[in-house]
Amino acid sequence: IPSEIGLLSRLRDLSLFSNTLSGAIPKELSNLYNLITILNLTSNSLTGTVPMELGMMSNIQKLDLSNNKLANSMLHLGNSASFKYLNVSHNNLTSFSFGQNWKQLEILDLSKNRINQK
Repeated sequence: IPSEIGLLSRLRDLSLFSNTLSGAIPKELSNLYNLITILNLTSNSLTGTVPMELGMMSNIQKLDLSNNKLANSMLHLGNSASFKYLNVSHNNLTSFSFGQNWKQLEILDLSKNRINQK
């Protein structure tokens, strides 16, 4: 995902699923302040961890990062209070922390990861 995507400041929904995108998720996605409903990056080959800046976005209701190669903890996702849907299934996560601010969360999918495996 090119970092220039952060320049699209009026963007409201972003769906980039099934595009064989690879590499890390750019922190510049957090510049999309008007992104209100959906950020869908499912079914790509994204690696690494989710940038801390993404967890600070206060408007995203649906975040779908499933079917990628994301690893490491996603502690910082707990900062966002707007999630209603969070899907990080089918990745390489070995741990996951629940956010205390997730009072709006209705759907959480953590399936097909490596959580708590040694």
